Amino acid sequence: MFNKPIAPQVIGLELDAFMIRGIVVHIVRKKPCVKELFEYPILPEIGLSDSEEQKKLQEIIGNNLIAATSPTSDLLIRPLELKVQKRKDVESVFAFQAENLLPYPIENGVLDKLFLSQDKEGTKLTVLAARKDHVETNLKQWNEWGIDPEVLSAEPHGLAVFAKHFCQSPDAHYVLHIGIRQVLCIVVENGNLICSSTLPNGLEGILLEIARNNKTNQFSAYQGLSGIDIGQEFLKTPLEALRISVTRAIYALTKQYKGKNIASILITGAGANIPKLPEWLIEPSGKVLLTAREDLVKNINREDLNLYSIPLGTALSVLPLGYQRVNFRQGTLSYPAPWKRIKQPLILYCFLCLALSIALTIFGRSYINHQESLAKLEYLNLLEIMNKPYSEFEKEFAQKHTAVSAQDHIPQIDQLTNEDLQLRLQFLEKEIQSTPHTFPLQPNVPLVSDVLAWISSHPNFVGDRTDKKAPSLEIESFTYTVVKRPEPSKKQEKYQVKIELEFSSPSPKMAREFHDALIAPNKMVDPKAEIKWNSVEGKYRTSFYLKDKTFYPIP
Repeated sequence: MFNKPIAPQVIGLELDAFMIRGIVVHIVRKKPCVKELFEYPILPEIGLSDSEEQKKLQEIIGNNLIAATSPTSDLLIRPLELKVQKRKDVESVFAFQAENLLPYPIENGVLDKLFLSQDKEGTKLTVLAARKDHVETNLKQWNEWGIDPEVLSAEPHGLAVFAKHFCQSPDAHYVLHIGIRQVLCIVVENGNLICSSTLPNGLEGILLEIARNNKTNQFSAYQGLSGIDIGQEFLKTPLEALRISVTRAIYALTKQYKGKNIASILITGAGANIPKLPEWLIEPSGKVLLTAREDLVKNINREDLNLYSIPLGTALSVLPLGYQRVNFRQGTLSYPAPWKRIKQPLILYCFLCLALSIALTIFGRSYINHQESLAKLEYLNLLEIMNKPYSEFEKEFAQKHTAVSAQDHIPQIDQLTNEDLQLRLQFLEKEIQSTPHTFPLQPNVPLVSDVLAWISSHPNFVGDRTDKKAPSLEIESFTYTVVKRPEPSKKQEKYQVKIELEFSSPSPKMAREFHDALIAPNKMVDPKAEIKWNSVEGKYRTSFYLKDKTFYPIP
């Protein structure tokens, strides 16, 4: 289930002679970003025994997914071609077909594969295999330093993913990783690992000569590695040995690649940061030197890009970026605590789900209570429209329902449940249905005298009573017309009264003040109806409709 896990943040680890080198990589806007770089010495005289150093390492590791690498010397990498195309068929025959490639029984090994290509003839794979006892030894070595990797990948695969991401060359090319104890060389084509070769002579001879010449230890020599001059006489012998190792690795891979010419090479590792060393190493082979693009990942410079190439490529393969993944932690060697890394996020997720459920429950109950309150308010409005006071209706309702009549007192509106409201609404509905369709014959609209009294109460019509000569508005004509009313053929119609008024004004200001009085909320004018206004040579005409307060029975 968890043989090949992925995570948005991964720690890639590499063991290089006396160094544990690691890189923390995560996804930012669908692109990889380096969060932290670290390396710790594990030499006996220096060691990782310092509790502070150990504590720092454990803080960095935390609950992140750890992807470590298995030594290349423990690996067997071979090409394999299968005469099947479907992935399901490949999985079913892979172990049987790969058994012929192993120098030991398949039950003693751990296998993984990389898909190279698929066509009508079949599927081409790269097989990666390691002996179980070697994998167990490697895991014990990591455990001694307090590290239990969830993914145990292969150094050549990490280097191939690095080249695919940062070199992006479609043509076949070499990738040469110059470490402290070994030189790892692989062939990458279309971003896929084709073959690899490893030689034991790395930078260790150079570090020993520097330590001997400067009378210091290897770690101090390693820290000053990027500032050495390869032209110094005492470095001539180890440099020549390194050059021979590189040349042998290149020619060994040329044989494995069936003699095809490869014109370019990418150099990584600590050796790539030594001035002029990469060009000097490949000079006999005549290869074109490639450089990794440092703009494809955030927060890392070229020197660190070379130094952390293997752990960076291993971490990229585990991130959800679409790369193929290799993991030797399978079967009995599987990671023992697959839930450890996701336990805290899972607990947080469950807690948030519980909090969300509680919040939704509280909100749901509040919403239901609010809707019940609105329903009771609408019920009271209905009783008011039907001209039935609440207490009187409850008495009438109680008389016709024996279950309700048994109660000693009239229930308050807040005490009514939804079922109680349903019973009362059904009772009202029956009453409405049994009532014949009628319409009001007596309108409840303001009379002519009411309208004239309201108009004459306006200050501009009354004028200044202390000054009888003060000008005021004068009514020229007044019309009171009932434009609409219910009839036997139009029972749904409502009363509507229109007022047409013509008056004169000594000043436009006084007329405008009266117009504002019509628009402002008042007890006479219906604000929902149209209000017209025009003026001609000092005379003003307006029309408006009166408010209708007539009680209409529910249809």
